[in-house]
Amino acid sequence: MTVSSGPGTERLVRNGILAGMFLFMGLWFAYDGLTGYANKNFDEFVATQFDPEVRDQAAKATVYPAVTTDKVAEVSKAIEGKSRDEQLSYLDKTFGGPPSFESGTTIYYFGPALLLEFETKRNRFALAEAIPGNQTETSILWQKVFGVIITAIGLGIVCFIIYAAKSHAEVSENGLSIRHRRPIPFDEMKALRHDHFTKKGWIDIDYEQDGSEKTVRLDEYHYDKEKFGAIVAFICLKTGFHDPVQAEKDAKRSKNARDISNTSV
Repeated sequence: MTVSSGPGTERLVRNGILAGMFLFMGLWFAYDGLTGYANKNFDEFVATQFDPEVRDQAAKATVYPAVTTDKVAEVSKAIEGKSRDEQLSYLDKTFGGPPSFESGTTIYYFGPALLLEFETKRNRFALAEAIPGNQTETSILWQKVFGVIITAIGLGIVCFIIYAAKSHAEVSENGLSIRHRRPIPFDEMKALRHDHFTKKGWIDIDYEQDGSEKTVRLDEYHYDKEKFGAIVAFICLKTGFHDPVQAEKDAKRSKNARDISNTSV
């Protein structure tokens, strides 16, 4: 006779739901950090910093990731005293391209969380204003950090699910085998400890193998519950150990019978 059980459905479903939640939240944070918050700032800049007649053109502007707050003072100082062409060349090199948008004598550089406005003065550009977005660079950075961490946790849970899906326990005349490993013969089993079975759902089997004492744990949550009970019953039948699974079932039946009796009275 052989009794075997694969992974418990409840365990896989619960962890699957948990993995889905973490992956969804992680990807949501990552999206906001990579594009979502920058898009909100961009729409805000276009709506509040430009006249209605040029908003459609401004909405096509390029956003440069290199346009950041830490470069404002450096850029403002660096373009002083340079010719217009030298200034444009410097800005192109610093930010990664030509102005995001031009309107009259003013040029603009859009960043994920910052809008820089350069006005023409005496045929040269000067930084007129650095306008921060509602979504700051710090908040964008934290969205990316949370996205990476939470997504990594979700992927870790997925890896655990793959591992849990390979759970397998089998008893036969050769003994108990966990995850298709070498069977533990019944005559090597020394004790079945079930102190935590009622509250935790697991039992520990102490055995001796290759001259050393070892312990293997059987957790009801890890396997099909009916098959788990049959596996424990088989072990107890072969070893003479007390069967905690059957004892719990008998206790529940007795309690239900008493409750019915009391109700009918």
